Amino acid sequence: MVDVSDRNSGLDISVLIATYNRAEILRQTLESMTDLDREGLAVEFVVVDNNSSDHTKQVVESFSGKLPIRYLFESRPGKNCALNKALDEVALAKLVVFTDDDVDPRKDWLKAVVSASRHWPRFSVFGGKQFLEEELKIPVTIFIPPWNSYDYNTIRALEQSGFQCLSAGSSGPSGSPSSLKFLPVSCGPADIKNAVEAARNIPDPAPVVTILFHAYEFKDVNKELGKITYDDFLDMLSWLSVQKDVSVKLICQLSNIGRDRYTANRAVSQLSNLLPRRLRWKGGEFVFLSLKGAQSVKSRQYALVFVFYASVLSICAILSFAFGTTVFSRVPVLSKFILFVGLVVLLVGSIYTFHDLNVGMKGLAAIAGVLGCCIGTFGARCWTLRHRRQVS
Repeated sequence: MVDVSDRNSGLDISVLIATYNRAEILRQTLESMTDLDREGLAVEFVVVDNNSSDHTKQVVESFSGKLPIRYLFESRPGKNCALNKALDEVALAKLVVFTDDDVDPRKDWLKAVVSASRHWPRFSVFGGKQFLEEELKIPVTIFIPPWNSYDYNTIRALEQSGFQCLSAGSSGPSGSPSSLKFLPVSCGPADIKNAVEAARNIPDPAPVVTILFHAYEFKDVNKELGKITYDDFLDMLSWLSVQKDVSVKLICQLSNIGRDRYTANRAVSQLSNLLPRRLRWKGGEFVFLSLKGAQSVKSRQYALVFVFYASVLSICAILSFAFGTTVFSRVPVLSKFILFVGLVVLLVGSIYTFHDLNVGMKGLAAIAGVLGCCIGTFGARCWTLRHRRQVS
């Protein structure tokens, strides 16, 4: 929450919600917002559509008669871009509240926000940590960011705020160095058994499975999006309790989940993304490996990556050579043309693929294929010229 009391929009609170392709979940959130106690408060809800391809806009518009709501569209990907859109373009209230598209707030939530701003008048920016620690009388040390995404600024803010552990997605930065523990999310409640089986099949002495779930993942709450019932979940917990090789722990009870382990797992994930799905390490998305386990899996991944791209290059080179030796003797100029086009495509493709260092399997496979075609074409051209000299 941000206090921007110098604004003059006539509003008491602006509630900002960024969303992406979660129209039905957003519908439930907005429905819960209609039950909020807004008596005596001038409130506006601003929903920023972060380039969704579903019916998000229609959902927001359907609440125009139920809530004081505004729809914005932001094509640039990323939650920060979406929220900045609202901050830049909308006349906001003196209190700006950031929330998610999958929340179910208490009826007195907005009144509690106002009360908190009055309780800490010296603060311009504050969030749930202080409120929770006062209410629950326990320290809040674990942070799970919205959309499981974060950046370096998030890490620094968490360190300064006294957090000890960050649990999010597996593709974010790790900081250099950082005092935080990093424990990426592995699976949801419906995939617990698959995750346990994957951990058992990995050559790792201490794999970790991190389970994160939302209310909408239960069919009892959301029949359309839910994947598991409460009874199924209870059965799953009973099953876990009798697994002799599985121990259930709180995040705060885990050790050896620092930056080095996170970085090693991210390297494994990046290597896996360079391979076709059939060649990827099965179950890898479910397990957070130890340093020893990550090193073992990474060695295998390097070998598979080398074999796969060497095969793509070799196949394309052989096919191009076979084609060239058949055609170039009849149309000699064609070899120069194909070689020139191939080199141009290789150069442009390489620049496009590596420009942001975010290399994917399709781009790298295309580069390997074009390089193989260039090698095969060059070889066929040399063979054709040599054969022509021998004949003459």
